[in-house]
Amino acid sequence: MDPELELLRSWQGGDDRAGNQLFERHFDAIYRFFYGKVEDALAEELAQDTFLSVVQHRDGLHEHRSVRAYLFAVARNKLYDLLRRRGRAARPVDLSECSLEDLGPTPTGLLSRQRQERILLQALRGLPVELQVLMELRYFEGLRGPQLAETLEVPEGTVRSRLRRAHRLLRERLERLADSSEQVESTMSGLEDWARVVRERVEVG
Repeated sequence: MDPELELLRSWQGGDDRAGNQLFERHFDAIYRFFYGKVEDALAEELAQDTFLSVVQHRDGLHEHRSVRAYLFAVARNKLYDLLRRRGRAARPVDLSECSLEDLGPTPTGLLSRQRQERILLQALRGLPVELQVLMELRYFEGLRGPQLAETLEVPEGTVRSRLRRAHRLLRERLERLADSSEQVESTMSGLEDWARVVRERVEVG
């Protein structure tokens, strides 16, 4: 068994030390998941709520083999619930088609980044929410096929087809936003490197 799964079960059983270990290991990654999608203060609140839900709802762990994938699955559900609540007053929100750009203004924390980083984040923000989440989990957090499938609760074949669509739409977005075709190519060919730069800039608080 994954040692982290043992830690999680110990935490759910009342061992606060186990909970502290998991919190320290994964909080920054869960915070990054929300960063740029909601206001900065709300990102931290949602990250904390994610951990609270994990310890309160023990049955949810049953089908998961990875704590990391489980945490991102809970975080994804919290984000989707929030976006659907915000959009419900105006119209139903289809997160397979609707982007964060459609749903509201860009959080202020994204405005001061270097231009190419900002263009990448803006391009990601224009993707349908489901595809933005997929791309960020793949490139920002390094999740691969099985973990992505587990987190998103879809077959691996669906993950692969969504990644192809996400890459195509991201390129189209970059072509509209970038200063040159060279900038598009350097961003697309170096997605993991750019994602690492952005990832290192995102700090809690």
